[in-house]
Amino acid sequence: MPLPPIDTILRNFSTNYSLHIRPTYLQTLLSSLSSQRQIPTGPALFGWLKFRILSSDITESLQPHANLCFPVNITDGDVQSTVLPGPVAVQVTGIEDMGTSKINQIDRIEMNERGEIMKGKEVIRLVPEEEGSDGGEGGFSGRPPVVAAKTGPHKLLMEDAGGRGVYGIELHDVQGIQVDMPMGTKMVLKNVTVARGVLLLTPANTLVLGGKVEALNQQYLANRKQVLNSALEKLRSQS
Repeated sequence: MPLPPIDTILRNFSTNYSLHIRPTYLQTLLSSLSSQRQIPTGPALFGWLKFRILSSDITESLQPHANLCFPVNITDGDVQSTVLPGPVAVQVTGIEDMGTSKINQIDRIEMNERGEIMKGKEVIRLVPEEEGSDGGEGGFSGRPPVVAAKTGPHKLLMEDAGGRGVYGIELHDVQGIQVDMPMGTKMVLKNVTVARGVLLLTPANTLVLGGKVEALNQQYLANRKQVLNSALEKLRSQS
């Protein structure tokens, strides 16, 4: 079965997900299918493409036209209040749990490094599997993902397809936003209030699509504890 026309695929993603893919990027993805023994078709093809787009850096994969990105003056702190009509597709490049102290955030990172999780008030040490027991390289036996408590509110740094970064604050709980969400997670913003250069995020104006950019996520995790420690030292020096 032949692949759908590129225009059909572009229209599908822009209509259903507000993701305006660069035609050249889409063509590269489709060309890579020629090396696969079985080429997906129909819903499987669109599912594969969605996964690849959500795993991409949107500064490379999405069209950076002005009407699809943040306005150039969106961070103007002199503007008391305005509205971002959107929809604008963004990726998360930083997040902070404003409802949890920096000390507790550092403790949680160090627990994760030691292979520990909290269950209620009890600290549980996860025992590594023996190498090869599951056909892999080892790991933690039955290890559940370390999910942060949904305290919040969260402060996010978001980037549009043009590479412009803007901060947003979770005004009300938004499903999918949590301190341990992967960097590169894609979101769509529509009719968002902007107060002095900061986006006010609510369930009504923010849709989390998911995804992750591996390079962004690894860099963020590598620097996260150092950033928190530096911020903590700065606070201590001011007190």
